[in-house]
Order: sequence, then C-alpha cells, then structure tokens
Amino acid sequence: MTSDGQEYEIIGDSLLPQEPSPVAITDENGKGKWTISIPPTLDFPLRPQDYADICTKWPEVAGHAAGSKHSSERRLQILRSEYDHIDPLYVDALEAERRGILPWMNGVRSSQAQRLARAADKGQASTGEGVKDLRKMGKWNGATVCEKSLTFVLETDDAGMGNALMALWLSYGLAQAEGRAFFIDDTRWPYGRYTTYFSPPPAPSCIAPPRTQIVPCPHQARHILVSAATASWTWGEAFRRRYEDGDAKDNLRHKTIFSMVRQGYETLFQLRTDDQAYAEQRKATLAGSQPRDENKKVKDGMVIGTHIRRGDRHPFASTYQASYIPLDRYATTAAELLNSTFENTKPSRSDHFRSFEQHSTLLLASDDPEVYTAPELSNMKRAQDRIQLASKATLSKGVRPRPAADLDSKPQSDQKPSPPSDDKLPASPAPSKPVIDTAIGWEGGFYAGLFWSLGSSGSTAEDPTRSASQPEADAEQPAALDVRQLVGRAYLLDLKMLGEASDAVVCAASAVACRLLAVMMGWDAAFERHAWLDVDAGAGWWAVS
Repeated sequence: MTSDGQEYEIIGDSLLPQEPSPVAITDENGKGKWTISIPPTLDFPLRPQDYADICTKWPEVAGHAAGSKHSSERRLQILRSEYDHIDPLYVDALEAERRGILPWMNGVRSSQAQRLARAADKGQASTGEGVKDLRKMGKWNGATVCEKSLTFVLETDDAGMGNALMALWLSYGLAQAEGRAFFIDDTRWPYGRYTTYFSPPPAPSCIAPPRTQIVPCPHQARHILVSAATASWTWGEAFRRRYEDGDAKDNLRHKTIFSMVRQGYETLFQLRTDDQAYAEQRKATLAGSQPRDENKKVKDGMVIGTHIRRGDRHPFASTYQASYIPLDRYATTAAELLNSTFENTKPSRSDHFRSFEQHSTLLLASDDPEVYTAPELSNMKRAQDRIQLASKATLSKGVRPRPAADLDSKPQSDQKPSPPSDDKLPASPAPSKPVIDTAIGWEGGFYAGLFWSLGSSGSTAEDPTRSASQPEADAEQPAALDVRQLVGRAYLLDLKMLGEASDAVVCAASAVACRLLAVMMGWDAAFERHAWLDVDAGAGWWAVS
C-alpha cells in the first residue's frame, strides 16, 4: 500500500518498474534480497510523493525478501528497529548496479567530468543546478565519488522558511555525525536559489553520487536524501530513540539533537555578502551603545530581543489558541528580565538602574507590521530596518516599491557585494516588472495563503487567511519570486539580529523561529543561564515534529 492508499505489486528481479520503487530480488544463491530502483530517466529530485512511497513500501518488500513464512514477522521487526539498524538483506544501489541488477551506469565525457570536479572544488556544486548536473552521471573520469553522503532537498509545501531552516541545520549535523558528505539541492525551493540568501556551503572533498543511488530509505543506504516528504521517517520514532535522552527531563532530553542543529547553524548560517555586512555593522553599533566598566568586563546595559509571530501560527496556550498571546505579556517579560538581570549584576540603587536601563536596548521582530506601532511595545526598536514588510496603511501613505535592482536579489554567486544600507524596503515588486497588487499588505502577519498567492489575482490574495496550496506556475513568475525573496531575507535578518546581538530573547516556542533563536544563542546561554524565555505555555525546545 502506498502512502496515498493505493495498492502496489512487488516486482521480482526479472522486471524493473518504470517508477521509483523498492524491489525484491534474488542473489546468485537464490536467497531473497531487496534494493531501491530509481530509473535514470527521471528528473532529480523526484516528486515528494515518490520519496514518501519508497519509504512506505520498503518494510513490506524487505519482509517479502525473507520469504513468505517470515514476511509479516520481519516487517514488524523492521518497523520497530533502531535508527542505525543494518538489514543484511538490503543491497545498496551502488552494489546493485555493479552486479547488473540495476543495469544503468551512464558514461560521461572526460571534459564534462573535469568541469564538474572543478566546480565542486570551488564550492559551486553544493547547491542547485551544480548538484543536479553531477547526478545526471553514473561515472566520471578522474573524479572521486563520495563514499557516503546526505543530500538535503529544499522542497516543501510549507510556505514558511523556519521549518526548512531547522531541518537543514539538523540534516547537516546528522551528516557530520554519520561521516557523510553534505549536499543541498534547491531545484524546486519556493524561495528560489539558496545562494540568494546565504554564502555557498562548504564544498565536500568528493563528488555527489549519481541520482540513481540517492534514496530516501533505508537509512543504512550509502547515499540518503532528506526532505519534507521524508520527515516522518528521517526524524521519526527511531531517530528520537537514538538521539533523545529518555532519562533526562525537559530540554535536556534534546541536548544531543540541539547540538546537531547548532553545528548546522555554525557552518551554514552565513548570509549573502551585503546582508551579512549590514548585520555585522548593526551588531557593532548595538555593542558600542553599551558602556563597560573600567575592566571592560561588565556591560552597563543589555540587549533583549523579542520575537512575535502572528499570522497563521497560533499559540499552544489553551487560552489563546484561537487568537494570539497578548503583546503586554512580551513587554512584561522583557521588563522583568531587565530588572532581574540588573539586580544580579549591579548595586540596587535607583540611579544605577536608570543608567542600566538607559544603556539597554529592546529589539523587536515580527511578521506583523502593525506590531511595531503597538503602544505596549513603544520602547522597542526594530531588530533590523534593511528590509521591512509593509502594511496596507503604510502603502496608502505613499510608500512605493523600490526598483528590484536596488534590492540586490540576484544569487550570491552572480552579484557583486554592495555596501550596507539602512533602506526601508516594503516587500513589493518593482513597478517596472510584472507587478503584484501593491495594495496587498502584511497586516495580521504571515499567512501561507498570501505567500502562495503572490503573482496571482485569486481570492487568496484578498483574504490571506484562506487556505491555499502551492501553485506550480506562480513561483516561476519573476515578480512573485522577487517578493518571496524579500520576505525570506527579512526573516533571516531578523533571526540574525535577535539570535546573535541579544543577551536574552523573549518569544513563543510554538513559532519555529523562537526555537531557532535558542540554537543561535547556544545551549549555555539559552538553558543554563535561562536567557531564552518562552512565553507560550512553557512548551520548551524541540527541533522537528
């Protein structure tokens, strides 16, 4: 049975299916084995449904390989097996190709192999088209294919960027833990090219394998693929049994997983050159506003970051599940933190506190533009003002879109670094390009329906709370992609400032950005020094669901 409820037929080694599928085979001794068959004629990456179907089917096929008498029993054993379980009946795709069970090994001209190898050496084959081209080949002259690898596919029907970022960082940490080379594919990412937002990731010292050898399951495969479609298998119960500490309490249960995510953050979270320069300059300005004592050890003041997610993300707290956490709760929590920090570091004199308060900064980031003008948060400053999402009220006052050329929206590899800027940019396209209705504002926050409707004139654009699925064509419209890129860059700059410039952060753990901020702060700051304050039902930290 496939993941969508359809029946399937187990195929023997006499005939290979035309679609990606696990297949039962027999070895030279007549013993049952199984492997994953991915025809080389298919595009990479496969459809998400194909990956889900492979992971759904393989336990049944693996059970069948053991023989009819043991099929059901073995299937249950597989489903209950540990994360690093090795199935002796599994034949890796590479070995299956060598034995001729999967009879496809495409040749490649020497000049093309050398070109791709040089691209990999320069870090150009770690994302998008570079990796895609490499995987069209089955062998190379003079190039070394990775012994083991993990490819993370940036493809999801989730409009937000946060879950993809968390899974990306965790995948990198998992790859390092298992000694796998790490690759990113952004072929069908709704936000466009990875290098539009980040510096290229570190290039592995080896070449990505052919696409016929990259499989989502089983985890013991030499070359595995991780995406939103494989999440329930990659990060499922077996993963939690392997990496969570069942004897620990609260956040300590997740410390190993936290460390894996942190490793991904430290390696991959380098913004594109101009955004990175802006953030570093802004962080330096904030640091300079806090005088230190004569020994330059104790700061007079602190930076508290506050993140407020609204839109289609509602709190866990039962009282507010149909609405949002009141803004004054964020303000009160930040004020209490400021007071308690002062009491623990300074003499409790009113003049000292006034100085401490005067030299402290409260930063604010939100997906809802109207939050910034709320009276409860009047003492907070925008975390970043390089890119701002506009509301209808702002647009009606005459704030118009700036030319797309001013937004530096080209991929990192194609652009020259530009100097940091404090420009206030509404998330709207250039008038000179196909225009998305500039009357669409972001008041109320980020809604998936509004995100997917960019570039269309449907009713979802008029009512952002209405559910919408991902439209295939809209993402290819230049104007739609321009706006999506601005939304993504604004989100990342907010994270950069709150996570790296703040001494403490106030947020709601129901928002993935809140949990990302804990990772950016680090374990000691977030949990040992209790500088990460969750105002949403005390749900605590976790990585992926």
